[in-house]
Amino acid sequence: MLEKLSGDYIRGYTKAIQDMQEVFTYIQPDLKHHHKNVNNKLSLSLLSCCLENREKLRERQEGFIRFNGQTNSFEWFDTPGRPW
Repeated sequence: MLEKLSGDYIRGYTKAIQDMQEVFTYIQPDLKHHHKNVNNKLSLSLLSCCLENREKLRERQEGFIRFNGQTNSFEWFDTPGRPW
């Protein structure tokens, strides 16, 4: 029998999935620019980058995840003008 989950946990889990949908949506033009298609390897790489930068994503810090064509990987990109 499943235990009843707290509302905060359920909302947090839902928000995390919605955030990932948003990232996968806004990364598409960047991938198209670099002539990359979403496949299993690229998806796992993107999810790893999201995991590494989860606090920034969760707190909505100014910046975003982008594909770096030189390193052939995803990275967090701070919006220009930020102090860090």
